[in-house]
Amino acid sequence: MPEHWVIPFSAKLETVAYLSAALPLAVAWRRRHLLSPPLQVLFWIPVYILIASGIAWYLSHKYYYNLPFIHLTTVVETLLYILVYYRALAAPRTRYYIKLATVGFLVFAAFDSFYLEGMQQINSYTNALETFIIISLALLYFEQTLHDLSAARLERDPLFLASVGIVLYLTGTVTIYLLMARTVTDEDELTYSAMSIITSLLLLLLCGMLTWSFLMAGRANTQHKMPSHFR
Repeated sequence: MPEHWVIPFSAKLETVAYLSAALPLAVAWRRRHLLSPPLQVLFWIPVYILIASGIAWYLSHKYYYNLPFIHLTTVVETLLYILVYYRALAAPRTRYYIKLATVGFLVFAAFDSFYLEGMQQINSYTNALETFIIISLALLYFEQTLHDLSAARLERDPLFLASVGIVLYLTGTVTIYLLMARTVTDEDELTYSAMSIITSLLLLLLCGMLTWSFLMAGRANTQHKMPSHFR
């Protein structure tokens, strides 16, 4: 196959990946009466993916410039993930530090967008900070789950399943964003398309894990119970 097949394929795969968010959304809507407080927030992640991707596509095709909106979506995405774990992590001290981390993130995101990297490229540093914060919260949730002797098996814990997908997605995409910001030029369409394929595959993985997570909602008899030392 000639090299140029990568470019149209990446565009088609990107569309499929974004539209795949409709699957976890449909499952979550059908099982909405079974969703725990963290999953009720997680419900808005596929909603966000569908809306944000649609607006970004419109801006890029209408105005050929959507980077300010991309910067905004990073902040919105991070706040949604933070709220998921804020509801899942019950320790008052942990919640206090989550609030501090949220304020710190917002301050850094503004500094990155308006001064550090500016609006002419992806806010890769903000994405890196998002990844660090959310992975840290996911690890705290894993620790809380392991300390809860009444916890269901991990493969049946909805937020554990979602967290695996979130961690893999954020880790992979932030690596891509950092590489793109430092090595890929606007003229290097082939390399950009190849990286786009990777991010699309990561998004498909995330949507798959979210779907599995929502399918498990209500099936684990101890889903998201607070550990005994937090009651």
